[in-house]
Amino acid sequence: MTNWQTDPMVQIERRLLPFVEGALLHLLADAPRAGTAALEDKFADIDRLLRRDGRTMLDDRDIDLAPEAQRRLDAIAGQIANMRQSIIAPGPALSKVATNVETSLIPLVNEALDIFREGFLAPVLERQERHQTQALRAAKEIQMISRQIYFISVSASVEASRAGDAGRGFAIISKQIRELAAATQEALDSLRGNDRKDTAA
Repeated sequence: MTNWQTDPMVQIERRLLPFVEGALLHLLADAPRAGTAALEDKFADIDRLLRRDGRTMLDDRDIDLAPEAQRRLDAIAGQIANMRQSIIAPGPALSKVATNVETSLIPLVNEALDIFREGFLAPVLERQERHQTQALRAAKEIQMISRQIYFISVSASVEASRAGDAGRGFAIISKQIRELAAATQEALDSLRGNDRKDTAA
């Protein structure tokens, strides 16, 4: 079983989301200079995450982030870096900086998360659709085989009845084959029913 905590999106969110909270707490602190080094480290971490680490986390799961998505993440990293100094050393216009965090930094972080989510989910959904198509194709082939077996067993029953007492054993085998074909059909119907439920959900 896969540990959900190692999921790249969980890791990315765990690095991005506390960043905004840390920036706001830094602005509200009585002595913001005390947490400056930690906040500087957070800015550096977010820059690495957006420019390199996030892509690496997705690559580790065989998910390629599109070049356009990476360009957008690089641009967001640049915009966040431009806000760094005003957040770390806000000066007298503290309320303006806090508003800037709310109106600019939070939307940038959310946009970055959306880019990562899109890059992560699109290939996952594509793989699921491909596997579903393959499973449906296999189910159709099994259904064809099941029908052929059923018709062969009916033909065998007819021939067994023509043979009279000598064909009785063959008739029993034919009946068992028909029952197996029917059980196969029931299993396929059940599979299709589950697939429809999953698709509707």
